[in-house]
Amino acid sequence: MASEGHIDVPGGSVWYRSVGDGPGLPLLVVHGGPGFCHDYLTALDDLADRRQVIYWDQLGCGRSERVEDESLWTLERSVQEVDAVRSALGLERHHMFGNSWGGMLSMQYAIDRRPPLASLTISNAPANMPRFIEETLALKAQLPEDVQRTIDWHEEREFYALERLWRESKRVALPSEFSKEATGSLKRSES
Repeated sequence: MASEGHIDVPGGSVWYRSVGDGPGLPLLVVHGGPGFCHDYLTALDDLADRRQVIYWDQLGCGRSERVEDESLWTLERSVQEVDAVRSALGLERHHMFGNSWGGMLSMQYAIDRRPPLASLTISNAPANMPRFIEETLALKAQLPEDVQRTIDWHEEREFYALERLWRESKRVALPSEFSKEATGSLKRSES
């Protein structure tokens, strides 16, 4: 059984889709990005014979409303969006799966709101951004010198600066630990 619809959240309206009606506790899926939609996670439909699997496209993403108000792109508003989705769908005790940005949002939601989750599964998301950056820089230092020089060349020209990429995506403002001071010169080439 599948259903879909829209939910009002702070700042606009988001689209959701629910599949399955198995006897297990529901699974709320929080996609990555910011800026992605849920589509790349639909392999989780395989769980639908055991439980309801619920996806939603976060505000500004996929089938959800596009908004131009940049003041909406904050971590707190995103946490409020999770609240609104859970409330509208009548979710109390359930499982939550967060991928990438969705994992960071899920962790922040669990810390801030302390919902009665049955489980929280995080996929490909750092729990500590300063440590992630430190470890990434340590890995970079292990690369061959010519590769490091190529990365440095791109960093000096601010090609794909992490902070700039997130801000230009106009999806969510960076938490304070993502600040330029924390990210240093960690940047990525456009190629």
